[in-house]
Amino acid sequence: MPKYVEQLASPKSVASKHLAAMATGIKKHLKSDAAFLKSNYAVDISYFELKKLPAQPLKKEVQK
Repeated sequence: MPKYVEQLASPKSVASKHLAAMATGIKKHLKSDAAFLKSNYAVDISYFELKKLPAQPLKKEVQK
């Protein structure tokens, strides 16, 4: 994860492109299927050790 976080400093990095794609998907599902996002998150936290990113540059974009 440290490498991923480091790559977020560059907007053209693989990590930044991945995060942008995920934000787009989340934004789409917030409008069409918020229940899916909630249930998917519940599954994720039961199987994975999720970590917050130190900075959340797309947080405002996702909340729009």
